[in-house]
Amino acid sequence: IIMTRKFIAAAFLISLLATGYSMASESHDPETYNLAAVLRDMRKDVAALDMKVGYPGKHLEVPESFKATRLQKFKTAEIPLKYENAVYDAGQETIGYIEAESATKPLLFLGESLAEAMNEDPKHFEQTNLLVEVRSGLWKTPLPLALRYFRFKGAQPDKVRFIEEIADVDDKVPFSGTEREVKMRNVALRTLRLCMREFLLDGIKRDRLPWSGDLTVSLLANAASFRDADIVKRSLLVLDAAGWRAGDINGIIDYSLWLIISHELFQEHFGDMEFLRKNYRRVAERLESFTMRADKNGLLTLKSIKMNLSGKELFVNWDQDAILFIDWTKDSGSTTALNAVYYGALEAGAKLADRVGRSSDAKRWRSRAEKIKTLLKKQAWDAERGLFRFDVEDPALGHFTRHGNIYAVCLGVADSKAELDSIGRHLADDELPLVGTPYVSAYEVMTLVKCGRKDDAKALVEKVWGSMLDAGATSFWEGFDPEEKGDERWFFYGRPFGKSLCHAWSAAPVFLLPMLQK
Repeated sequence: IIMTRKFIAAAFLISLLATGYSMASESHDPETYNLAAVLRDMRKDVAALDMKVGYPGKHLEVPESFKATRLQKFKTAEIPLKYENAVYDAGQETIGYIEAESATKPLLFLGESLAEAMNEDPKHFEQTNLLVEVRSGLWKTPLPLALRYFRFKGAQPDKVRFIEEIADVDDKVPFSGTEREVKMRNVALRTLRLCMREFLLDGIKRDRLPWSGDLTVSLLANAASFRDADIVKRSLLVLDAAGWRAGDINGIIDYSLWLIISHELFQEHFGDMEFLRKNYRRVAERLESFTMRADKNGLLTLKSIKMNLSGKELFVNWDQDAILFIDWTKDSGSTTALNAVYYGALEAGAKLADRVGRSSDAKRWRSRAEKIKTLLKKQAWDAERGLFRFDVEDPALGHFTRHGNIYAVCLGVADSKAELDSIGRHLADDELPLVGTPYVSAYEVMTLVKCGRKDDAKALVEKVWGSMLDAGATSFWEGFDPEEKGDERWFFYGRPFGKSLCHAWSAAPVFLLPMLQK
């Protein structure tokens, strides 16, 4: 699983380039076409270069066509730096530009953690350390870099500045709570705000890409705070810009489903019918495409999802982890979780169809959704244990994980009091293997609330996000394991500093905390 996203990025790039980005034939919306071009350029770097920012120095650089008017408005300001033991400390996670006045070119090292900033091995760099001379004696990083710490080796510059560049958005939703809750929400807000670039990005250090699964959480956090509809629209547009013929969103089948759910969440929280009418056809075509990728019963299985609508095995060379990603755990390939998300996407599609008056679409998708719910309860529900099994295809694969049960509750498959009571009890007892990321923890919190276990939901928020605060987080991390200590906390993707310490999918306390106060 560790190498999956790198593989996905490369494979999805190939499929995008194969389509030629022929958006003109699908849409006359120039914004969609231009955003697709931006994503194409971003993909070139991320696919070829291990998702490391700045190699060869163009990843997420604003294209010339957007130099005059950037898609997102930013505030820029020089921020104070603490200098101790030859290391500059910005005081918290940030993104921006380093400037150094020096007669000779300085040698720069940087990182989100102090250990990363002290590393001098280029193979462990997650971002470029390039400096360019913008005028005589003034050196500057050509790209905005994510960091808290940085330093120079050898001769020290005469003067050093850090210019923060952060989204120019204001919190529009009042919040009151305990001192701990307010601090947690503020850190989550900063996490989200830092990740609001041209799109709602996953993180500011590594990928700097929009991922549609991540978007469901960052969209909800944005709706509960900044209420910036434009960045959500840009993210929705660019993620689906190539159309379903190019393959799954981000190369992952459940991410194609999450994008449909995100379209409905956008309408629920922002109510932009003009945007929906303009994009309904593409959403509907993608949702409808799953009928030919399902098995004879209408379920999505590991065998069936490899087939393209044309009948060609478009994904034949992909391993199952590459096309089905539920979470960063060894049990990522849960078909029970996948079909729960499929059910949620069909229900979301039906609501979108209702909004635009397409009653026949709505009826058809609700019928399919009910069939999936029935099949999941028949084939994956273990009445004796009171939980959904990991796999919907093979009852022999009878082990139980949190993910299928979390999504079954969150997305409405589990709907009886007995089911909710049983699932909630098992989740609260901590008997099942833990989820792998704060992303899925957010859904687990919502699940516990739906199961009537609000106290357990509050305890989980404290266990995940409160523990990160106690570990010194100034923005919330991509993953967190309280058992990890010291520099092992930064390890991810098989790389010592691969973990993102500012990840938008971890901004969930922005919307979870108000939910827990009700």
